[in-house]
Amino acid sequence: MPSGSERVHLEIQLLTARLVAIASSGHACAASMEHEFERAIDEAEALSLHADIVQGLHSLSWLTLQANDIDRTREVTIRAETAARKADAATRCRQLANTGRCLLELERDLPRARHVLQEAGALATRLDLRVVELAWGEALLARTGGDLETGCLKLDEAVRQARATGDHWREFQCLVWFATMIFERGAYQEVVQVAGEIIEAAHKMGDSGAPYAEVISQIAELRLADDDTRSFVPEGLDVLRQADDKRHLSYALNEVVRASLDRRCSADVFALGREALHAAEALASPTERIVATALLIEAARSVEATELYDGHLYSLRELLADKPLSPRGKAALQRLYDHCPGIATVIQTQLH
Repeated sequence: MPSGSERVHLEIQLLTARLVAIASSGHACAASMEHEFERAIDEAEALSLHADIVQGLHSLSWLTLQANDIDRTREVTIRAETAARKADAATRCRQLANTGRCLLELERDLPRARHVLQEAGALATRLDLRVVELAWGEALLARTGGDLETGCLKLDEAVRQARATGDHWREFQCLVWFATMIFERGAYQEVVQVAGEIIEAAHKMGDSGAPYAEVISQIAELRLADDDTRSFVPEGLDVLRQADDKRHLSYALNEVVRASLDRRCSADVFALGREALHAAEALASPTERIVATALLIEAARSVEATELYDGHLYSLRELLADKPLSPRGKAALQRLYDHCPGIATVIQTQLH
């Protein structure tokens, strides 16, 4: 096609379709796709195609997130928010909701995330819009305040909206968060059920499986088991490793370590805990770094590994120095305090 508005519009749509197809297959996207998106976005900007600019930046932010480039994802997400303010009201509403949701997933700029979600909510009400990302973002915002019940209700709403429009990708993503939140509520039987729905949603996208759902379901089943399981290495971890999905890998590994310590399983909790910590460090995730470090301290104390204990305790002091704690981080510290009361002076002030 000749250069012009129609060509740029279709190119961004096709790049987005390629991105979703590759991501659904579990394969990594080629680095060249980022350059293709940037070129198409530049052309859209030259033609003042504001809705296409927003679409391109939204897709680019997902591409950089899949590449575990958190700083770049934040930068692109903020660019999308800025671009959306020049677009029509409906596009602006959807992108503001997406910006808030993305910042919450990245654990970045909580005040900004809250503000743009409120703005998106007001626009959605005025325009009578149903926006999946708005309910999704509001669920994540509720989780940051420890309100998992509201978070689950919002995610249930988001899943229903995605299914109503046949949006399998958003259905899948929201179900994954739903399983995570009900897991955190301790509703393990429901986790197993929702994991099956996640796998079904993956099949709708042409994917053969959902490794994170499989791992978290297996942890839930371990929690529900009456027998004393002595060996536990859940299937799906290797697939998460191969996909380089550090966000879900760090969370899943931390939960495997926690369950293994509780059930006294024979898993190598030190190796798994260090792997969880390395994945969290790559993402600069304060929450999962705190969780992993606290679990490693507990594991070191249980076998009286003094050098490891002291080293991870020093790291925990640094992590707690100047960052507000998430509810998940606080829960990890409370568990450490309960299991290792001797380190109360390090963490007690963070629990109040």
